[in-house]
Amino acid sequence: MALRRTRPRRHLPGGQRRRRADCIYPRLVHHRESCSLNPNLQDPAPVSRLLDIEPEAQRICIIFPYDASLLPVVRSLPGRWFDGGTKNWYVPLKHADHVIGKLANHKFKISQALRSYCEKNLQPIDELVSDGPGQGGPLRVPEGTYSISQLNEEARRAIRDKFSDDVWLVGEVQSYDRNRPGGHAYFELVERLSPDEDPVARIRAVAFGDDRQKIIDALQNAPESIRLRDGLAVRLSGRVDLYAPHGSYQFVVRGIDPAYTTGEIHQNRERILKALEKRGIRDKNQKLPWPKCPLRVGLITSYESDAYNDFVHELERSGLGFAVTVHDANVQGSRTEPSVLRALDYFAGRADDFDVVVIVRGGGSRSDLAYFDTDAIGKAVCEHPLKIVTGVGHQRDQCLLDFVSDSQKTPTAAANACVSRVQDYMERVEELFARIAERAVDSAGDEMLRLRQASVRLERAVERCLKIETKRLDRVRSGVTYAVKDCLAEATRQLDRLERAIPSAALARLGTERQKLDFGQRRLSRERLERRFQRESRELDGMMRRFKRAAGKALTDQERRIEEHARRLRLLDPQRVLERGFAILQTPDGVALRPEDVPFDTDLDVRLAEGQVTVRRAEDNQDTDESQ
Repeated sequence: MALRRTRPRRHLPGGQRRRRADCIYPRLVHHRESCSLNPNLQDPAPVSRLLDIEPEAQRICIIFPYDASLLPVVRSLPGRWFDGGTKNWYVPLKHADHVIGKLANHKFKISQALRSYCEKNLQPIDELVSDGPGQGGPLRVPEGTYSISQLNEEARRAIRDKFSDDVWLVGEVQSYDRNRPGGHAYFELVERLSPDEDPVARIRAVAFGDDRQKIIDALQNAPESIRLRDGLAVRLSGRVDLYAPHGSYQFVVRGIDPAYTTGEIHQNRERILKALEKRGIRDKNQKLPWPKCPLRVGLITSYESDAYNDFVHELERSGLGFAVTVHDANVQGSRTEPSVLRALDYFAGRADDFDVVVIVRGGGSRSDLAYFDTDAIGKAVCEHPLKIVTGVGHQRDQCLLDFVSDSQKTPTAAANACVSRVQDYMERVEELFARIAERAVDSAGDEMLRLRQASVRLERAVERCLKIETKRLDRVRSGVTYAVKDCLAEATRQLDRLERAIPSAALARLGTERQKLDFGQRRLSRERLERRFQRESRELDGMMRRFKRAAGKALTDQERRIEEHARRLRLLDPQRVLERGFAILQTPDGVALRPEDVPFDTDLDVRLAEGQVTVRRAEDNQDTDESQ
């Protein structure tokens, strides 16, 4: 079995592949404190709040019982961290002054060891407290004015009075981290007017440890197993509350209605199926016939998953020559839709290279399979040019693909469907081959009988023809003998005539050739050659005389032109101009100057007919007076 794999190009720095949970769900990291993170607990009395020092570890130890209002203050300290074993907070010793100034006003006691360290290395504790970040204690609140904590507390009481009992709330889950191993769950509930629109309202929600586990158990024990995830429509029970330290309005979840979520999943699926039926394409792909021999399979699944291994292993067991091209896709989570659509587009663009497309994934909760229940996936499957076969989930699982494609329920069943059709095709081919062979044997027997009969008839006909041709050959042989004798006699007579004619013809030809030879000898006689040479010599002498006359005339003309050019050159010689009384004014480096270009107070050379002198141009007195 040939196997090819195509994967979406998702490159990450360092060649590392991002974990799927990290790609789909935001990671929420919370410290687990010594007490339950219940924001509704009243502020405890500041008992056992202590700042101590661990000199060996060079750190300050912050000890206090759980206090939700104090946690933001501690978390604002530089370099702080929480030790889950000791249930204490720690800060590097170099930030001691900052820690003391920040926490002393929150009723923390300071150990004697820390006091001694500050007095020796920093400054007295009293000075640190007065100068520290606390800046002299809490703000003064005038009469008739609310502090922030008082306002938040009043708002929380008002909300609790209004919603004294638990209420039911419907919405869509967002920002839920289902990979968080335990503890509290923080997420959002949003309201949408339609599945494709942005939320019109949202509220923060929290499910504390025990309540979260009860919700998970209720969903798993439902008739159709569901897992809490992003995008899931839920009906939750709980109370409305306000987290006073942060002033944040939230919904504290205590229970869930699994039947509502199941009904929403079914309603969403029915809505999509009705929309596809209204377009007239719901059963378009289901009506596509299976290829006669679907050996070229396009597989859409998560590469190296259990579903992939089950499907490929089943094809390998068949021993048939399947060619499988795997397109790696997300088959769970919010990236399911774009990933599956990308894979379907890939195979649709190469429809001539494949016989069938198979979509498989392992079993899961009903909410996990709901990722396939989207308008885009349904439309892409219905209008795909290739036959779509799905093996999604277990026998009892259902999703949208089971209603718009050839559903085989499981990856193994999908592989068996392909194998069974190839085996049926091979059985039909073998049956046709057996029928062809049987008919060929029968036809060969009939033809052998006809061949034997034809052979007998041919043998008899050949014997008759052989007798007739033998008689005719005898007649021809006797006729040929007489004809050969006549031809030999005629040829003998012609040979005699030619023998008598050859000597006379040879003598005549020899005389003709001798006449031609005599004529050629007369033309090549010595007298004729001497007369020819004398005539050519006279013509050559005449040509030499004409050449000498023409050459002499050309040389005379050239000498005359050279003398004329020399005379003109002598007339243009500057020396002749100097001999007539002129002079040339030039710079020391030989550049000639015009009168208007002569500079003042500069040495210049004056060239004469018989030598040169050096002069300097002095400034005119009148010009000098004007310049002054």
